[in-house]
Amino acid sequence: MRPGTARPRVIPGRAGMTLVEILVAVLLMATVAAVMYQSMNAAIAFSHRGEARLRGFGRGRALLELLHRQIHAAMFNQAEKKAWIEVDDDRLRLVTRAPLINRRGPVMAFYLFDSGRLYYQERRDYYNPDYKDGLPEERMLLLADGLPELTFAASDDEVGVRVGLAGREYELYPRCLDPRRLAR
Repeated sequence: MRPGTARPRVIPGRAGMTLVEILVAVLLMATVAAVMYQSMNAAIAFSHRGEARLRGFGRGRALLELLHRQIHAAMFNQAEKKAWIEVDDDRLRLVTRAPLINRRGPVMAFYLFDSGRLYYQERRDYYNPDYKDGLPEERMLLLADGLPELTFAASDDEVGVRVGLAGREYELYPRCLDPRRLAR
């Protein structure tokens, strides 16, 4: 051996990694990666379900706020001595001072719920007798799609409107009524 040249030192019986050791290391890494992938995938799916649920709550809350605003601003019908509101299981019709589409004046607002879809329309000529039966669906705008069950009914005292949305009931009352009548 020449001076200045170093030979690698070899430990007897330990020349390098064997194929079995490499396969075990790859198998362990693959197992860890699979577990991490499954947990990340589950977390992402959970997050998407939560976001969808929050969007549903937000849409329901916005709908209730719109209904509250319009029912609260309903006009009083002098001829019938009651608020100008008519309800059916899947329909609501009212004359309100809080329009959604038109910017001014009172309008007759029409709501129709059909198979998860909520349709809406409003007309300025609320005194028109042709609107007694409501508007046909094809003349209405799609306001919301994919809603849970939605029902409209008169409140127990027949003064307000009971709205059923996603298994919960809400009672909304017009402001135009005499408070003494509401106390009865």
